[in-house]
Amino acid sequence: PCPNPIQAALDDLHAQITAAAAPLPEPPEGIPARLPDGAGPDLAPVQLSWEASLSVVLAEWIRLEAGQRADILRQLRDVVEAGDVTGLRGIEVLHDEGAVVLLNAMTALAETAATQVVAEAAAQDVEISAGLVTRAALAQWADAAAGTLADGMLLSAVREALRVWGPTSTPEQVAGQVQEHLEGLTDVQPRYVLGGALTQAQHTGREATILAGPSAALYADEVNDSSRCGPCGAINRRWIGNSDDPAKPWLDLYPVRGYIACEGRDRCRGQLAAVWRGGTDWRKWIEQPPQRGDGR
Repeated sequence: PCPNPIQAALDDLHAQITAAAAPLPEPPEGIPARLPDGAGPDLAPVQLSWEASLSVVLAEWIRLEAGQRADILRQLRDVVEAGDVTGLRGIEVLHDEGAVVLLNAMTALAETAATQVVAEAAAQDVEISAGLVTRAALAQWADAAAGTLADGMLLSAVREALRVWGPTSTPEQVAGQVQEHLEGLTDVQPRYVLGGALTQAQHTGREATILAGPSAALYADEVNDSSRCGPCGAINRRWIGNSDDPAKPWLDLYPVRGYIACEGRDRCRGQLAAVWRGGTDWRKWIEQPPQRGDGR
């Protein structure tokens, strides 16, 4: 297959980011570098809420894409009718409605993620309040994600038009072939992009809530990755900072959503997991190594 220059550039950028990623920080004395098995919060509810939200958004995306396809095909017919191939570059597709749909889902999921952290803290006998996540904090990300999906559909349509548009082609012939191509596309790309945006929303809600509470030890949690890559396996359950550290060392590792060095990129389901010093289980879980016979 022909090389994809855009994908090649993204691969190169990811390699640079991964290479520049800060090494894993070393914990202070008394805090183990890795969370003992059986300790820490259960993030299974985080995965379940993500799956439910993604299912709803993808179902809505089917309707949105149908409208986008119709708009692209209408403009395509006009371009073929005019007989000007360069007119393909002038076709536009709107993504505003998609951005709103995604923003609504991201906002709701961020709020859910915040309440899940509250429950995780309560299980450790620590009372905290959900952190504040505003729509404004997520709006640009939702717009960018929806825009890239719309642009991807348009690019796919234009490429197919260039492939099938011959000297004797009619507008309906070209549009029909492009429509068949677009309707044959799978949901892999939307699932990838939308899933990443929803993961980001969860990360935002979780981090805001963790930082609003008392000092907590932060650990990487990659348990929700269905197919965990090597880098994520290596960082899973590793200490990545204390929440009251003004330097926020975890930002070098989990700056926006999943682990920065994840080979699956937006498919990464890694999150921050917090264990609080104020909890009755803090010393048993964190400040002392697990003892034989304690079930861990």
